[in-house]
Amino acid sequence: MDRRDFIKKTAMAVAGVAAASLLSSPVVEAVNEHINNNNTNKKMKKILILNGSSRRNGYTSALVDAFTEGAKSNGNEVKEHFIHGMKVNYCLGCDMCMKTQKGCVQKTDDMNIIYEDMTWADVIVFASPEYWGTFTAELKTVVDRMFGWLNLDTNRGVRKDIALLMTARGNDYSMALDQYHIYTKYLGWNDLGTVLGRGKESEARQLGESIK
Repeated sequence: MDRRDFIKKTAMAVAGVAAASLLSSPVVEAVNEHINNNNTNKKMKKILILNGSSRRNGYTSALVDAFTEGAKSNGNEVKEHFIHGMKVNYCLGCDMCMKTQKGCVQKTDDMNIIYEDMTWADVIVFASPEYWGTFTAELKTVVDRMFGWLNLDTNRGVRKDIALLMTARGNDYSMALDQYHIYTKYLGWNDLGTVLGRGKESEARQLGESIK
C-alpha cells in the first residue's frame, strides 16, 4: 500500500468513527425505544370482556381476572363491562337496524357504550355463570342487542375473535356450549376457546396468554 492509499483509508476510518460518535446514547436509546414500541404495537390485541355475572367477586369474575392477567402479560389491552351495573334495554324486534343499516334505534342506554367498544375490540369474550343451563339474562340481552351493531352498514362482514369463560354449580355445559356455537356460527368469528368450570383460573390465564 502506497502512502496515498494509506492516508485515504485512514481518513475514511476516522470519518466513520466520527459519524458513529454523533449517535449519542440518548439518540440510540430513542431509536431502540421506537423499535420496541413498534414491535409491541404489532403484537397487541384489544380485548373486550362482556361479564354477565351478578357478582363482582364470584367464580366467573375470578376467571375473568385470571384471563385478564394472562392477556395483559403479552401487552394486550383489556376492557371489561360488568353488565349487571349497566342499563341495557331489551331488543325491540323492530328490524329498523336491518332496514336502515344505521344501527339500533335505541340511542340513550348503555348499549351504545358497548357498541363503541365492540368496534374497538379485536377479541370479544363472553363471561357468564350458568343460569338454567345457559347464559344469564344480562349477557343474553347484550347478545340480542348485538344484532343492531351487526346490521350497521360499516360492520357488514366484520370478523373478530371470540372466547367463552363460564362457571356452573355442576359440570354440564352442553346447553351453554350449543348456544355459544350458534353465536360463533352465525357471526362467523374465530373461536379462540372456552374455559368452563370453577377454580380453573390457571386455564383462563393460559387462554389469555395465548392471545398475541
